[in-house]
Amino acid sequence: MSQAHTRRAVSRQGRRLTRIGLPLLIMLAMILPSVVMAAPVSPAPAPAPAEALPAVASVAPAQQPEAPETGTISGTVFRDYNADGTRQTSYAVAPNIVEPGIAGVIITAYDVNGNVAGSTTSGAGGVYSFTATGTSGFRVEFTLPADNSLSYLQAGAAGPTTVVFVPTGGQTGLNVGFNNPIDYSQTNPDLITPRTAFGPRSGLPAFVPGLTSEQPNESIIGIGFNDNGNLAATDQHDTYATLAQTGTLYGMIYQRRSKLILAGTYFKSYADTGPKQTSGWLNGIDPLGAIYGVKVLSGTPNPNTNPATVYANLNKIIDPGTGVVVPSNPAGVDPRRTGGTNYDSGSLGSCGGSGTGGAPSDGQSCWRHDPVGWANVGAIGLGDLEEDDTEQTLYVVNLADKRLYQLPIDPTPANWPITTLAASPVAIPNTCAVSSDAVPGALGFSDGKLYVGVTCTAKSTQNASQLKAEVWRFDPATQAFGASPVFSVALGYPRGCIFASNSSANGPKNVGGTPLQNCQELISGASNTIDNANWLPWPQNWNWHFEHNAGRNSPGRPGWTVSSNGNQVQLEYPHPWLSDISFVGNDLVLGFRDINGDRTGNRVRSPNVNPTVGAGTNNFPNSGTPVASWMSTYAYDYDGAGLGDLLRACWNGSGWTLENNGTCGGVTSAGADNGQGPSTAGTYPGSIGSPFTGYGEFYWDDSGPGSRNPAVNAGISSLNYIGHEQTMMGGTFQQAGWSDIAVSIADQFGYGDGGLSRFSNV
Repeated sequence: MSQAHTRRAVSRQGRRLTRIGLPLLIMLAMILPSVVMAAPVSPAPAPAPAEALPAVASVAPAQQPEAPETGTISGTVFRDYNADGTRQTSYAVAPNIVEPGIAGVIITAYDVNGNVAGSTTSGAGGVYSFTATGTSGFRVEFTLPADNSLSYLQAGAAGPTTVVFVPTGGQTGLNVGFNNPIDYSQTNPDLITPRTAFGPRSGLPAFVPGLTSEQPNESIIGIGFNDNGNLAATDQHDTYATLAQTGTLYGMIYQRRSKLILAGTYFKSYADTGPKQTSGWLNGIDPLGAIYGVKVLSGTPNPNTNPATVYANLNKIIDPGTGVVVPSNPAGVDPRRTGGTNYDSGSLGSCGGSGTGGAPSDGQSCWRHDPVGWANVGAIGLGDLEEDDTEQTLYVVNLADKRLYQLPIDPTPANWPITTLAASPVAIPNTCAVSSDAVPGALGFSDGKLYVGVTCTAKSTQNASQLKAEVWRFDPATQAFGASPVFSVALGYPRGCIFASNSSANGPKNVGGTPLQNCQELISGASNTIDNANWLPWPQNWNWHFEHNAGRNSPGRPGWTVSSNGNQVQLEYPHPWLSDISFVGNDLVLGFRDINGDRTGNRVRSPNVNPTVGAGTNNFPNSGTPVASWMSTYAYDYDGAGLGDLLRACWNGSGWTLENNGTCGGVTSAGADNGQGPSTAGTYPGSIGSPFTGYGEFYWDDSGPGSRNPAVNAGISSLNYIGHEQTMMGGTFQQAGWSDIAVSIADQFGYGDGGLSRFSNV
């Protein structure tokens, strides 16, 4: 049984910010120095003076040859994550990490004459043992296999080297470390994450360093891995870039050797992108393909004096395979400032609307409705960013053309913007039922290979059985993807409540004002279609999205009336995007982002700015309320949240096996039987007060506000368990060997917050 998955490091986002604004985590860490050690060399003694020797004839006695001896040489070859030369085997003992063994390393003993005295290969867990035969001790060498299967490893920087001398009698406990230098970190690195806010860049106040309150004009912030509490105020975290400089971001990497942050543009409803460049190589180029860079300097970061600037833009970059610029703005163009659309003018007429329709008089009518935003989320701009083990190549997912782009990482700002790719773009494959429904997004790099996540959205068919996520392996050496995905997961598993109150997390819930039911089935046994956060196919248009709304305060809920709820609507329609990939040892951890959070916002308005267009005449499926009465107006505010998820797939020796009812790789979490995850079998409560059986989840404490509502000291089995039950935001960070994974998550202290948490892997 694993320990509780507990939130620890958190940061707050206020309600005046767009709700889902902390999507991805990246570590700022010290780079492991390259250490080369040599044995000291003693000076040769001065020659003795010549001396005349008497002529004495003598015969040396015959000597018997030394008899060969045998000895056992044994130990473990391991990954020395913290570079101290000692293998760590317990999370409970400082430095609180576990370093796994390495199979496949060749261990060879040589005698004094250079002859092979014995040899073996490390097996499962890195363990080895063999007998060596010889005289005068042995020289033992540890070498990586010639097939380059472990070429990403280097000899450890401390402890026994890859050449060790042992006595004739052998030696036990000879543990030798190797490591991939990218795995090294100090004990409390900073985590950086994007942040976003509503509206145009021009509407944001100037950034004020050291402010003791929260401010919206921040796009890259950082907190310590072990930090706790409400860190929303500017003086409680580091700020590396502003929204005025970059606009909305998602994917990020950090090149440790040069202290360089790179972050990619992300297109999100109701939030702006970065500015166009007005000179040089990128003069007038649309910013949807922009990647921004900022160097981390000593001292407290200040984006006013060390601003983020454009590192590269995929909308103008040369393909080395053709020698010319990749054509046709491959990352897309900003629809808010294209053709006759210009949100900056402030009137609805400049974004396709007519009349006033109760639009706010703050000069941001187009931004409040964002009529061109909804359809373009996930279709233009950039997805995740990743770097290789050597920190020399940057990988970028282009959402618009669904290809993988590779750029050199150049830490010298004088060389920016980068004008040429490191390799030609590569199409990202999929096995979706309808290929055009595939949306790539997530990236993860592990031991020489890149892993790319693809979501089969079922958008064209609306067939929920076609919803799945795939992980593909890309080999940088061959510039090719594998013939099939290395892992895939169907997304039809049950998830938690959109909102639950006065109920236990693993029993009947009081949801939506209807008592004594759970989120999957009504007590009558009928399917509960309005309370759960089960994944849905991506909607084809805004009307469908709104009509099938399952929000706690929405026209789609039975009993909802205009008089009781006024013009405030909650819009929840969970549709998945595999947005990040991390590795816990050899295990896959998949971060899912709910695109509903990127298509909605906080106190925003409908993208339907023409009251007579597309209203429809049907009723809401779950309530009978006429859709037309709501689709024909846009004078109401609505909130929307992102209800993401986190799944683990454990290495089985030849592939990955998805977690099952809260168990993965032999470890079972407290999320077993909580009714909110994948399982090969399970039942819903058959009677009032009965628990779920099966359908548990490994990372279980993704509810809010707060960590199991600490203000009322409520646990997962408490009747005070209140709030959203799926609050993951899709970003992940795992440091090699550590017991916890860091994630981006919502509802930390109150509804609408965004922050960081740590969940136990063990």
